[in-house]
Amino acid sequence: MPIRCPLGGALQTFNMTIIQDPISAVIQYLKDDAGIAALVITRIFGSELPKAQASSMPRKAIVCKNAGGASQASYLKLNDFRIDFFCYGEEPYEAMKVLRTLHDVMKQLERSVKKNTLIHDAIQSGGPTAFRDPDTGWPVAVETWMVSISEEIIV
Repeated sequence: MPIRCPLGGALQTFNMTIIQDPISAVIQYLKDDAGIAALVITRIFGSELPKAQASSMPRKAIVCKNAGGASQASYLKLNDFRIDFFCYGEEPYEAMKVLRTLHDVMKQLERSVKKNTLIHDAIQSGGPTAFRDPDTGWPVAVETWMVSISEEIIV
């Protein structure tokens, strides 16, 4: 994708590759929801909980991770991504409260663009399950969703 930007006083054209980032798109979708924000503020992260957050845990937070699995083969320019949502809380009940709120928000996901990524829909594909993290002892509830996104980048 050609991008034009000023460099040394003249406009230069660069070719730049932009890829979809389903995790960032879903994180933005969750952060835009008032119900989620009321519970976790801005503590929604991709892949893992940042080390800087660990000293304040356990508290309400969400971590979104790729769950793996293949997309269904299709002529459509769509990809299905399985995402695990790890919902933390001060106590097991609080972790499930975050998960129930996340579930309601994901269930209502409509076609929208977040972070240059067109999200089509989301379907629950696993969970919920709740347990204490074996390494930290923190209460966590987990649910897995299949999120369909367009292969086309929206700029």
